[in-house]
Amino acid sequence: MLKSLWLWVGLAALGILAGALAVSRQRLRTLRAWAVTTGVIALLLAFSLVLIRGPLLSGVQPANVEVANAVYDGITASLRSWTLWLVLIMAGITAATLLWGRIGSSRPSGGPGTPPAHEAQRTERLPSRLPPTGARRSGRSRRPGRSGLRTRPGRSSPG
Repeated sequence: MLKSLWLWVGLAALGILAGALAVSRQRLRTLRAWAVTTGVIALLLAFSLVLIRGPLLSGVQPANVEVANAVYDGITASLRSWTLWLVLIMAGITAATLLWGRIGSSRPSGGPGTPPAHEAQRTERLPSRLPPTGARRSGRSRRPGRSGLRTRPGRSSPG
């Protein structure tokens, strides 16, 4: 029963991950958050399997302790091993998502600190839209002491 439960919980988690990645704008961060969350939950499960053993088997008669330990180990051995494998896989996914942008997969060849190409293009276009430095918007010069706020006709000036 634990194996079928583990299978269905895993399939549900993968389905949730696929849906989250489909609607996410930042898929790498979503994948990293899912891996960290799943890894932490799996670690808590592995620790709880170890911690619950004592209270669960404390009511067993002394003559049957070895048999009860063997049954508990038989039931939880595969769950424990699959959980630890899951923790290792999630740690690997987390490491890969942390290193993905640093190993050059999405960076231009300009080196560290160089903005991505789409940002460089955007900053190149911005100065062409702005008027040259020192140019006036209108033919009038601004008077000292004015904040530059305009008022609607029929209203007094601010301040």
